[in-house]
Amino acid sequence: MARPWRGVVEEYRDWLPVDDDTPVVTLGEGGTPLVHSTWLSGVVHGDVWLKVEGDKRLYRYAHSESASGYRRPPAPPAIGHN
Repeated sequence: MARPWRGVVEEYRDWLPVDDDTPVVTLGEGGTPLVHSTWLSGVVHGDVWLKVEGDKRLYRYAHSESASGYRRPPAPPAIGHN
């Protein structure tokens, strides 16, 4: 049985400049599933994996506007309306 996704930092901790004492904050980002493409792998003579971005069942808070820090600018004031 596969274990749950722990977020990018925990999954790749061995390759990152962090150690057990490094505080890590995560929203569980980076868990987009990959699907192997046999056809493309044959075309390029390499191992090709494709990201599955459109699967709404896998949408996470980490991919939302609030988590990314994006904020819509305020609407301009209505002219001539009080």
